[in-house]
Amino acid sequence: MTQAEALAALARSDKAMITPTEAAPVLGCRPYYINLQAREDASALGFPVCVIGHRVRIPRAPFLAWATGGQTREA
Repeated sequence: MTQAEALAALARSDKAMITPTEAAPVLGCRPYYINLQAREDASALGFPVCVIGHRVRIPRAPFLAWATGGQTREA
């Protein structure tokens, strides 16, 4: 799946939260690195994440806005 296809699939979804596995193709990385960064310093990702124990979830709408050049997290 290409980055554009992954982004389009997320845009069609109605899920409120996505997993690092779903976000990784858009970012062009492995889900492990999203999990790792979210636990170490979530603000460095540039989009909001929820870390609950060892689980990482990403709010879909803000992630899509960030990925398409819209809203970004301010430093």
